[in-house]
Amino acid sequence: MGESDCKNADNTPDGGDLFNMRGAIGYPRNYIYAREFSIRGIIEAVRYGRSYVTDGPTMNFTVSSYIMGETIYSQIPRQLFINISGNAVENSDVRIISNDALIHSQSVGPGAFSISHSHMTSGDAYFRVEIRTFNGDLFTGETNIAFSNPVYFDITPYEDIPNPPKDLEAWIQGNDIVLNWTASNSSDVVHYYIYKSPTLNSFDFTYPHAQTSKTSWTDTGAGDGDINDYYYIVRAVDEKLYNDTNTITAAKHVQPLNKGWNLVSTPLKLSRITPGDVLQTVNDTCEIAQFYDPSDVADSWKDTELGDLTHINNTMGIWLYVNATDYLITAGTVPKTTVIFLRTGWNLVGYPSYTSQTPTDALGGIFWDAAQTYDSKGDFWTHSCPKKSGIFNDLKEMNQGSGYWIHATQDGQWTIAN
Repeated sequence: MGESDCKNADNTPDGGDLFNMRGAIGYPRNYIYAREFSIRGIIEAVRYGRSYVTDGPTMNFTVSSYIMGETIYSQIPRQLFINISGNAVENSDVRIISNDALIHSQSVGPGAFSISHSHMTSGDAYFRVEIRTFNGDLFTGETNIAFSNPVYFDITPYEDIPNPPKDLEAWIQGNDIVLNWTASNSSDVVHYYIYKSPTLNSFDFTYPHAQTSKTSWTDTGAGDGDINDYYYIVRAVDEKLYNDTNTITAAKHVQPLNKGWNLVSTPLKLSRITPGDVLQTVNDTCEIAQFYDPSDVADSWKDTELGDLTHINNTMGIWLYVNATDYLITAGTVPKTTVIFLRTGWNLVGYPSYTSQTPTDALGGIFWDAAQTYDSKGDFWTHSCPKKSGIFNDLKEMNQGSGYWIHATQDGQWTIAN
């Protein structure tokens, strides 16, 4: 970054440039590459060095499409393509420097210019650009200078990255979502980056949403009242700004409810499983929640009205009766796999996966002869019965957020993967 510390705002010469009367305030200037025009965008650009300093010339500088401040990771030596374009104020030299060595220099005149250069790189390196003007006068020296931050090239073996945090949890707390985790055991961790995405597979790991030095973080306003799904990954960051690479994902799931009975589930592994915690976003509309437990032959139905429904998790299908349209919002972690124990006969289960499948594919590996779910929007049942046809096979897909009745022909374990 370039800074000035001058009390003279008049258009008078400064001590470093005796014959150019341009004043010292605002000279030099910093140009940054911000992903968005916001405080977050500006801080993130400065933190990663996505910037150059100038008192006149402008530049765009990339190395094989990477911009300054970014790192190119490679397992093999590579031919890199360096492109520089911009505007020079006067006759200048554009210089490319790598690892303290000048690898290319080209003279340009005033105005727009464009330079391309290729360079074979076999080891760790950095590349930066200078635009310099030197008129040979002892008193005026160099004028109209610009210099960039580097683009880095890192070839295996890479520097050690920090160990990830552990035990990531998430829960709804009123209008907020709270993330909590156990600290990384790496000694050089300075903070944690929180990455946020609207979908499960669209994280941008070059642009953290937030950072904290604590082991918890709150997404204010993203809980009850916000009907968008969100996904979060927390990564440890060390003193050199290296991230770990874990993909353990926390999420918020929103399930629309229609007035009347709804057969629902959550795809998330919940850390807070009491009905009061799980159903907190429908407290005003939910009159009763019920679950069928085939392992309790004497009293299979559990509900909140009688108080014997003591917990809710992602293996369970839940009947909810609401007196108005609403949204059941849950937060937890996205499981890699979930095991549901099925007993011979009817089982009321969830579908804890973000991968939609046909009943035949989803239920492969278990012994079953019927599956069905209830669509509260249309007030009708859909079924899948492999040995029957027609209306008994109108259940085409199993999806996250729905609850299902599965009729097992023998006891078994159903393993569902994401």
